[in-house]
Amino acid sequence: MTEPRGLRNHNPGNIRHSKSKWQGMAEKQTDKDFVTFVSDEYGIRAMVRVLLQYQKRGLDTVGEIIRAYAPPADQNDTESYIKAVCRGCGVLPDDELDLDDAVVMLPLLRAIIKHENGKTLPDAVIMNGMRLAGIHNAAPKPLSASRTVHGASAAGVGTGVVAIAEVTRQVREVQEAVQPGLDAVSWLLSYGVWIALVVALGACGWIAWARWQDHKRLGR
Repeated sequence: MTEPRGLRNHNPGNIRHSKSKWQGMAEKQTDKDFVTFVSDEYGIRAMVRVLLQYQKRGLDTVGEIIRAYAPPADQNDTESYIKAVCRGCGVLPDDELDLDDAVVMLPLLRAIIKHENGKTLPDAVIMNGMRLAGIHNAAPKPLSASRTVHGASAAGVGTGVVAIAEVTRQVREVQEAVQPGLDAVSWLLSYGVWIALVVALGACGWIAWARWQDHKRLGR
């Protein structure tokens, strides 16, 4: 089965020829439209450099990035592309992203590569390309430490939030079910000492009464 064009060219982002002379360009350029690189890592490095340039220009949402990366003028279905990348990243089209952060960049690259080629590359290859581009925290840090402004989840955060909400709901249901019993226990703990004291006094009174009755019988 023939590999997709981007993977054959080691250019998983399908970066077109331009005046730029990219690091890792193959000496022999076999595709008249798209750059050929010596390895996938160098193709990914070029993708990262393009995306970081977009960020410097103020393009820091999926909607803005993809409209620049794959504009309708180049016969792209840009809106479908945006939806696919948003699904892959777990963000909305207008969520602001911090592309200097590996936890944000990694799923973005994954989603773009998959849309361009029908499949993605191993994370290890993508992260090596990110390092070549200067993103050195690519083993991704936890999302909680990311400077992403709105909802940029490393795919799965939304699922985690839903799971936490479901656990919270179940805990609340259990709490409501056992609350009457807890209230009864609380009542017993609050008044148990007094109840015990009354019972003890009653028992002492009964014993005293019984002894007085015995004394009366013996006195007869």
